Amino acid sequence: MGALIDVVEEYLIEIGWKFEKDDDNDVIKTGVNAKNASFRLIIYSLEEKDLLTIYVAQDNNVPENKRILLAEFIARANYGLNLGNFDIDMEDGELGYKVSVDLEGGTLSADMVGNMVGAGVSTMDQYYPGLMAVLFSNATPEEAIIQIERPPTTH
Repeated sequence: MGALIDVVEEYLIEIGWKFEKDDDNDVIKTGVNAKNASFRLIIYSLEEKDLLTIYVAQDNNVPENKRILLAEFIARANYGLNLGNFDIDMEDGELGYKVSVDLEGGTLSADMVGNMVGAGVSTMDQYYPGLMAVLFSNATPEEAIIQIERPPTTH
């Protein structure tokens, strides 16, 4: 099997995205503009373990006084997610969404990379307004999650 990060690079070239590649650390960095915000993508592989991770991060770290609230928001959000998870570094407030795959015995395809990137970006973007509501509008984590996950009303 070729290097996992090379498959990612080929995919990004194919779709026309600009990126930076750190060959020494098997890391690719790029950015994406979504509906609600712009995000950084950090894509890295642990070749010796056949692991690939797509990490979607927002630019601003969560202030220390809001980290416990965001941790509750993340726990509530993660409960219903099928692919990937939110995480927060309680030390510095870095917040992101992570999608990983273990490819032992398998082969990474461009479609798989696209699905991972799409799942990470769309989920981060979907929940972003709720994150901001908890951070800046004094919404409770429960209220923010209900607002995001509530089925649309039909008239």
